[in-house]
Amino acid sequence: KISPRAFYANANLKSVTISEGVEEIGSSAFGDCINLEYVKIPSTINKVRNTPFKGCNNIKYFINNAKNIISNKKFLGDNYEKEILEITFEEPKK
Repeated sequence: KISPRAFYANANLKSVTISEGVEEIGSSAFGDCINLEYVKIPSTINKVRNTPFKGCNNIKYFINNAKNIISNKKFLGDNYEKEILEITFEEPKK
C-alpha cells in the first residue's frame, strides 16, 4: 500500500514505477508532484483512493497495467488539463 499523501508535492520526483504486489494507492499519494513525467502502474493495483496523481500536470507517459478495473480518470482526476503524450499498457517506444 502507498499511503495517502506519501509523496505529495515532491518536486524532486520525475518518475514513478510502482512495484508489482502493491495493491492500493492512497488519496493524493503523488498529488501536485509538478515535475513528474513518467508513471507505471502495476497489474496488482485493485484499489485507488481519490485521484492519487491529481495536479501532476507534466506527465508525458502514463502506463496503466491495472486496466482490468481502474480507469485513467480515476488516477488523474477530472481537472487534468495537459495532454499526455501516451496513455498505454506498454512501455513507451524509444
